[in-house]
Amino acid sequence: MLPVIRLYNYSASFQETSAKLRPGEIHIWKIACNGQSSPDSDILQSDLLPEETVRMKQFAHPKDKLRYALGHTTLRKLLCWYTECPKEEICIINAPHGKPYWKNPSQYPSVEFNLSHSGDWILLAFSLDYFLGVDTERIDTGKNLEKLAQRFYHPQEIKQYQNMDDSHKVSLFFHCWTIKEAYLKGLGEGLLHPTNEFYVNLSAWREPDTIYTIYSKDNLPTLWCAQHLPVSEGYVGTIAYTPR
Repeated sequence: MLPVIRLYNYSASFQETSAKLRPGEIHIWKIACNGQSSPDSDILQSDLLPEETVRMKQFAHPKDKLRYALGHTTLRKLLCWYTECPKEEICIINAPHGKPYWKNPSQYPSVEFNLSHSGDWILLAFSLDYFLGVDTERIDTGKNLEKLAQRFYHPQEIKQYQNMDDSHKVSLFFHCWTIKEAYLKGLGEGLLHPTNEFYVNLSAWREPDTIYTIYSKDNLPTLWCAQHLPVSEGYVGTIAYTPR
C-alpha cells in the first residue's frame, strides 16, 4: 500500500495546524530560508545543542550556517510536536555514513525522518512506518550535465537523457539526480553506493504524480519507490520511501 504524502509550508504557527502524523502517511515540510534570522541570532542558537552550534560555526558562508541552524532547530521542534517528547530529550545523531536519526526513549513514538537543503529551501520528511530519504536541488544550468550523466547515471538513464530534446535535458537531469540522492539518503549510504548501479524509468518524468520504482543493476525492482515534490520555481524535490 502506498503512503499518503502531505505537503506543508512551515511557519512559526505550525502548532495551530492539524498536522498530526498518522500511520500510512509521509509529511513533507517546506521551509523558506529567505527572510529568516541571522544564523548567529540567539533565537536560532537557543534551540541548537552545543555540538550542533560547533558544527554550524564550521560553515564559512552565512547562508550555509543559516540552512544548518534553521533545518536542525525546525527538525527538533517538529519531532517534539509529533511525539510530545520534551525538546531536551531529543538528541539527533548521525549514523556512520551521515544519516541523522533520533534514538528515541521507549515511551515516545519512533519517527523516521530525513532532511535536505539547497539554495533558499529546506525540506524535512517524517513518517511512522516508512524509511525515508528526501532531496532538493536548485537547478544549475552552468554545470556540464552531459559529463555528469555519463559519470553517475545508469546506462538506461543515460540513453533516456541523450534521447531527450535539448530543451528538457536540464530538467530531466535534476529530476533523475534528486531520485538518486533521495534513495541513497534513505539507505544511509550516500555516494559511497555507486549511483550507476541502480536506475529508474524516466519515461513519465513530466507527469507530476509519477511513482518511480527503483531498479537494481540486475534489472530487478527494489522495495523502494520515489515521487517528485513541488518545491519552488527553479527547484526539484524528491521523496524516496520503503516500508519499515
